[in-house]
Parts: sequence; structure tokens; C-alpha cells
Amino acid sequence: MLILVSFLAAGDAVEETASKSVEKIWYVGPEKVSCVGVSPQMCLQIRESPDQNYSLFYSTIEGFCYQPGYSYEIRVREEPVENPPADASSLKWTLIDVISKTGNATASELEGVNWQLDSYLNPEEGNSCLLPGTEITALFEGGRISGSGGCNRYSGHYSTDGENIAISSVASTLMFCGEDVSGQEAVYLANLEKAAHYNVSGNLLKIYDSNRTLLLTYSVIQPPSLTGTNWQVLSYNNGRQALVSPLAGTNITAAFGEDQSLTGSAGCNNYMTSYAISGSAIAIFPAATTGMLCSQPEGIMQQESEYLAALESAASFEISDRDLTLFQSNRTRAVVYRENMEIG
Repeated sequence: MLILVSFLAAGDAVEETASKSVEKIWYVGPEKVSCVGVSPQMCLQIRESPDQNYSLFYSTIEGFCYQPGYSYEIRVREEPVENPPADASSLKWTLIDVISKTGNATASELEGVNWQLDSYLNPEEGNSCLLPGTEITALFEGGRISGSGGCNRYSGHYSTDGENIAISSVASTLMFCGEDVSGQEAVYLANLEKAAHYNVSGNLLKIYDSNRTLLLTYSVIQPPSLTGTNWQVLSYNNGRQALVSPLAGTNITAAFGEDQSLTGSAGCNNYMTSYAISGSAIAIFPAATTGMLCSQPEGIMQQESEYLAALESAASFEISDRDLTLFQSNRTRAVVYRENMEIG
């Protein structure tokens, strides 16, 4: 049950509070909900005890990198604002620490877990959230760390002794992805090499420097669900026992609906069909398409035909990390997709 009241909604009259800041523990719900403050917006759901009903929070928490689908326990600092504008709260809230972050995936150890970066220390801006549309990951396994820095793939060496950690020899590929993304990646990789201590607790991995300053906060990568996810083809079976990538300049997609509809782009035409699942078994029925004829790039219509045939050959599916794989009945891969996080 959700109580539609706010924690000090923007524009509300608030009694004068003591000048001294206070620390609070808040529990944040897994989804934002529609609300109306000064204007329509999306509000966090907050409560001060797990036994309470959620209340709507109309303001912002500085330094809090919220991600939908997760429940949080956080420590915040609440302090008064001198001479606030008429349409703003007389209090402000700043994140002190994320105590726990809970989703379907869990972890209690450093190694063998696919970690995603939630926030990082920027020397110029303090605790910072990732740029929209970027993802930074880390996998610690067998003395090697590897992952994506948001632009390039990177790898290096690490060693641990209790909760002490050393990360060294970090190297990456050399693509340039724009000043902001490449700058974020440079700060992240520099923070890795400053690592001295770590802690895994509450499904979070936190890495600190030698002064116990928090450098990096990760959480377990949450596998996407089959439905409600925008899938983009990485490769498909061309019917000649070869798994091939889409032609350069083409984009093949799939969206599995809760109503068992399956729609997407086959590279030239849009397609629509239906599917049925039972556990990990899946059946995809012949697709109808729009009637366009594309000439470029060369081979695009053959690619479309081969992709749609690969869809029909699917007998089972598996989701791992950010990838969805459709298998034929003999476990040959039919189609491999990746979650497209830049859409929707």
C-alpha cells in the first residue's frame, strides 16, 4: 500500500528546523511513481523503517545514483537551506553512504561476480553518477580484472590479502568516444590503480584508497528480463551453420511483449509475430513484415530472410548478464542479442 504524501514536498511550508544537520537511514523503493509538485514529475518512494508504508519524495538526494529495479538502504544527511526560494524545500539531503542495494542477483564475494559501477570519485566533483547511456563493469577472477570502462575494454592484475587489494598494470584498448565519456573512463581507470582496500556487503562492492576514501561503488549486474527489454542482435545463424554479425549500418532488434507478441526491425522491414514459452523452452511463430525492398547495404534482404528463419528455429532461450541467446533444439545458437540500454 502506498501513502500519497511527501517527505517535505517542494513548495510545502516547512517549520524552521535546527541549524544542525542530522543523519537519517532511509529505505528507497524499486520504482519511481508519478507525482505532482510544482509540476508533474517522477518521485522516489521513501520510508524510514522497513515496516512503514512508502511516502513520496519530491526533492533530490545529492550524490545518490538511483537505478530502477533495486531497493536501497541509504544513509543521508539532512540540513537546512538558508533563504530557500519560495517554490523549494527549506531542507536539502545529501547521500552519505549506500548501505545496501537489493535486486534479484546477489553476491557476497569479490571474485567471479559481474559487477557494474554505480558511482565513482571524481576529484573535481566528488561522488559522481555515470553519464547516461554508459556502463562500466568489472570481473575479478584468477588474479585478473577485466571489463568495460564505458568506451574501451580494459584488463589488469589484482591481488588481495584479507580486505586489502592492489590493482596494477591496467591497460585498455584505444578508442575515443567523445570528451565526456573518455574523460569518465580515464578517471575510473586511475581510481582502479589507487585501490588499497575493498569491502563486499549488502550486494555492493566498495573500493577505497589507502586513506579509506571511497573511490568506487559497484553492484551486481542485474540480468534483464525477456519481456520489457530492448534487444539488439549481436549475431545470428545464417542457416549454413555459421553465426554471423549484422551487416555494417544495419540494426536488427527484438521486443518480447508480456502479451506474447514479438516485434522489431529485421534490418530493412519491421516484423511482428508471437511466441510461447514454458520454462526455458520457447516457440516463435512465422513473422509477418512490412513490404519494403531495401537495396543497401548489399545483402540486406538476404540477411533479413536468414534472421527471420533463425527466429523460427529457436527452441530454448537463456539470459546471462546483458545477453539473450536463442538456441535451436540441438543447442546450436540461433540468435544472440544484447540489451540495448540506450533505448527506452
